[in-house]
Amino acid sequence: MAKPSISLARLKEHLRVDHDEDDASLALFLEAAIDRTLQEISLAGVLEGTRLDPVTARESKFGYPVASVSAVSKNGTAIASGSWTLTGNFDTGHTLTIAEGAWDAAAEWECAWTPGIDPLPAWFIIAALFLATHYYENRSTVVIGQRVAALPLPQGFEALCRPHRRVWFA
Repeated sequence: MAKPSISLARLKEHLRVDHDEDDASLALFLEAAIDRTLQEISLAGVLEGTRLDPVTARESKFGYPVASVSAVSKNGTAIASGSWTLTGNFDTGHTLTIAEGAWDAAAEWECAWTPGIDPLPAWFIIAALFLATHYYENRSTVVIGQRVAALPLPQGFEALCRPHRRVWFA
């Protein structure tokens, strides 16, 4: 699955830009901002491909956001889609629940799922827009005429991302 997308029109509205001369740069800034936002919440590189993970309990929580579950199998045999449900969202986490009649603790379970963020939470969109704005308005780390060598990330970006950062322990 492709990484989250925010339209160029939305960024231009946020910046109050009504011309097309900067569209190529704006698109690049927006792509970089989305990548950086994913890095900030520890999800960079996760949103690609489909993975197979074992289901270890009747209700299994995913460590990553899930766009869809395409198949669930028990001992290598697919079970009907009505025998499992996917619930939750990006903030609460996604849970796969196997129906009571289909669950067998002794079985070997697998789940084919596609990682992704859908729908994209408002905080993510705003954080990426803040960062893209920062990139657009400060196209260099050196500001001529001032004694500033580098500009920090906007505080709003960090405040928006911090509660959603995932921490992994080895």
